[in-house]
Amino acid sequence: MNLSTDQIAKIKKMNREVGAKFRAIGQSNLPGYEKGQRKRALAIEHRNAIRKVLSESQLATWEKRYEHKYRNEDLRDSIKDSYETRLDKLESKYEREKERIEDSSASKETKKTQLKKLKNNYKAEKERLKDERDRKIESGYFSK
Repeated sequence: MNLSTDQIAKIKKMNREVGAKFRAIGQSNLPGYEKGQRKRALAIEHRNAIRKVLSESQLATWEKRYEHKYRNEDLRDSIKDSYETRLDKLESKYEREKERIEDSSASKETKKTQLKKLKNNYKAEKERLKDERDRKIESGYFSK
């Protein structure tokens, strides 16, 4: 793309800054869907900042090389968000049921059995959803 030294320095600086922001979002306690939304917004902001640094000819070359990748990522991200929402709902349901069992007047042994069954069902459904999500993402030309 024949970038000038100044352009290279600006882009490297932006990449370092955005990398730190991505890591901070990834390590935050936000729900999966919200993490995805924030990361996507940050990525769009980052792409727009890079566009401002490039000349028209460099921008045309960059878009030819990378824009198809971003369209694929957007579709992949929407699939991931859909499943993250489902996983969050599953976890909320699990927590509500767990609390209901713990607060019930059943015997200690009955509660223990019910909690174990609930936990096993939760783990199985969570794995099923994750596997289904991964299969959808990996199908076609998407990669994780």
